Amino acid sequence: MENISPEILGIIIRHLQQATSQPEEELLSAWLGGSLQNKAGFEEVARVWKLSPPVSETFEPNAEAAWQKVKQKTILSSQSDKGNGAKVVRLPTYIWKVAASVLLVVGFGYLVNKSVQKDVSWHTIATAGEKKMVKLPDSSEVWLNKNSNLSYTDFEGDKREVKLEGEAFFDIKRKPKQPFSIKGRESVTEVLGTSFNLRSPENGHDVVEVVTGLVAFSSIKNPDARLQLRPGQKGEIEKDGRVMETAIANKNFRSWESDRLVFDNSGLKEVTESLENHFGIDVDLDNSALANCRFTGSFEKPDLKEVLEILKLSVNLKVEQNGNQIILKGTGCP
Repeated sequence: MENISPEILGIIIRHLQQATSQPEEELLSAWLGGSLQNKAGFEEVARVWKLSPPVSETFEPNAEAAWQKVKQKTILSSQSDKGNGAKVVRLPTYIWKVAASVLLVVGFGYLVNKSVQKDVSWHTIATAGEKKMVKLPDSSEVWLNKNSNLSYTDFEGDKREVKLEGEAFFDIKRKPKQPFSIKGRESVTEVLGTSFNLRSPENGHDVVEVVTGLVAFSSIKNPDARLQLRPGQKGEIEKDGRVMETAIANKNFRSWESDRLVFDNSGLKEVTESLENHFGIDVDLDNSALANCRFTGSFEKPDLKEVLEILKLSVNLKVEQNGNQIILKGTGCP
């Protein structure tokens, strides 16, 4: 097979697998018509290919198995040993060449098999100033927040993979034989079937908050930093790559998706954090004593001006706004 280049050898093997494209078939036909030596080389590869083990997706090249198959095809030997009149058969030189060819084709066939497998296709959904619900190929549902990107495959293999930049709430269909994983900027979240909120912001650290089921949350920077989180638990990637586990303190972490804010005797600090997350603004308390103030109220499809006006009247506040920064002022609460 000295006259066969690696490119032509790959095309021949794909031809034997019935996996060639039309341009490859035309190239192979032209090569075969180029010389009798080329045609002989093709026939040698085809013959060796029939001797080699079938190649599957999980196949690992096995030189010993290939060689044993060559011997079975080419050597006849007696069942008795040499002392009892066994016939000794010496291997002709061409057999060694065939054996070498088999090993080459088996190994090369494995690589070609990988190369002709269908490439994984990624689909990307991007949101700008609006939220969007995305239904994945397995019927799982994802609510994508504003200014976020979600990429996903067709889920045709043994796992379901997606990538997230921004924020999304996931409601994943349970498929134990096909685990679901999400790669964020800093983290990997693995689930079977569950619901949770995941934030992977450009500025900040990845955070997951679990609503139902069980979630494995790990750091890309430090894969050994891995947590199993249950409903009501929160995981966050820290600056050094470690993963911190806490209880979900802010009950409004899903307000962006539900479009609802609910406060039940909540401290003003929790209120301001909820407003920051929901509206994408900065809210500061001018006086630390304001953190002791409590507020109860609920808002359907909340409007920022309306919420601030009610807060101002309920807690006796003054509100100053400068662009996306809001400062709450007041005497505070004992």
